[in-house]
Amino acid sequence: MIQAPRRAVWQTITDASKLQQHLPGCESLTETAPGHYQALLTFRVMGIQGRYTAELILANKTPPEGYTLMVEGAAKPGALRGEGRVQLKEQEGGTLLHYVGDLEITGMIAQLGGGLLASAATKMAQEFFGGLAQSAEI
Repeated sequence: MIQAPRRAVWQTITDASKLQQHLPGCESLTETAPGHYQALLTFRVMGIQGRYTAELILANKTPPEGYTLMVEGAAKPGALRGEGRVQLKEQEGGTLLHYVGDLEITGMIAQLGGGLLASAATKMAQEFFGGLAQSAEI
């Protein structure tokens, strides 16, 4: 539960500076068109580090209810593609942020780490949305 009104949370989760601040490994985030961003992300999983050039898209926006977050990127150790739905629900005393999605990772990094990648992706999503939630709280 985020201790803030839904509209305030919406403003936070659509703010490019907040997205960059809380996206794990994000070195830069540049808006290329409304809701479209070019990102430079660095990840280290199981001792393999990749520097990904990625596109992030905030699509299907329904302010202040939610959006679809899409990401696609590539680096030497592999590629990643993900899509998830972010939903905000008003609750007594604040806003509930719900996220569900899938992430597909291919290449050398995927060949080495199957189950570890899933737990790393879950941890990164928790860090990302947890950080955004803290930024939105009053």
